[in-house]
Amino acid sequence: MAVNALPTLVPIEPKLMKADLVFDWNHEQVKNYLVAVTEKYHGLVVTDENEEDMSKALREVVSLRTAITKFQTKAKHKLKEPVNTLELQVKELLQVVSEVEVPLREQLNRYEEHRQAVLSEQIADEITNKAAAAGLRQTYLEQFVSDTRWYNKTSKYSETTIGIDREISRLMELQKADDDRKKLLEERLEMANEWVSMANEKYRLSTSMKLSDVIPESSLSERTITELKQLIYGKAQTLHEIEQQAIERAEQEKLAQEQEWHRALEAEQETINQKEPQEVIQKDNSPIENEDALPVCKTMVIKIYGVHVSEREDQLICQMIDGFDRVYDVTLEE
Repeated sequence: MAVNALPTLVPIEPKLMKADLVFDWNHEQVKNYLVAVTEKYHGLVVTDENEEDMSKALREVVSLRTAITKFQTKAKHKLKEPVNTLELQVKELLQVVSEVEVPLREQLNRYEEHRQAVLSEQIADEITNKAAAAGLRQTYLEQFVSDTRWYNKTSKYSETTIGIDREISRLMELQKADDDRKKLLEERLEMANEWVSMANEKYRLSTSMKLSDVIPESSLSERTITELKQLIYGKAQTLHEIEQQAIERAEQEKLAQEQEWHRALEAEQETINQKEPQEVIQKDNSPIENEDALPVCKTMVIKIYGVHVSEREDQLICQMIDGFDRVYDVTLEE
């Protein structure tokens, strides 16, 4: 809708026709009066005898001050009247302008909102298409930072596309850096696990070492390959030494138990020997006339669990058996 043609008018701008806000009052006369009337109140001293008179004098002085402040309030109100009138008149003029300004602005704002919506959709499609063409994944596309200047009326769309390309390139570099870091971590993880297996085999650990016993996976990229290998083999060697020390302690404890058992066995045999002296039996090689009269030979099986029996222990056990009254076939089993 075209603006209605208006008759030629001479512009009239607001201007002050008279700005001399001159006011005058009897300031000097009042001042001289106050100086004269307050002269009698200078140097007054309150005593018990004149307390009532001094209270009256104070009321007279207060009345002077009250009269001055009342005059001030009334004069200020009077001086503000031109300013208040000006504000009302200006408000009236602004209302005339607002009646045409507000509808125009509202319509133009709706047009601008529509333009912004169309442009935003166009820019979003441009970003999506360029990201897909470049191979940018959604996780990184969500980090896209738009430039608010792209949405200005004065901006050129060609400059906007250049800005989009620049931001896509930045995100692609970030994506590549993350992918390279992830790939490096996977390679380090595979290599580290292989070294762990080799170290377990080399040191023959009874409890297999795991990579988590050496270093967290998240810290693999912080170590060089040489440092990582040294760390794994160093840990394996430490575990091997700990296991060897445990084995040695166990063997020493076992040996001490065996020695204690031997001492106890010898002590018991010594006690038996002292209580029941063995009789010397002469072997008779003469022919046996009645073999049926011989005592029946029974079998005794002595089993010793958990320890290895030495030759000396065999002799001690045999000596104990020699003291039995009956005849046995003795078999020792460990």
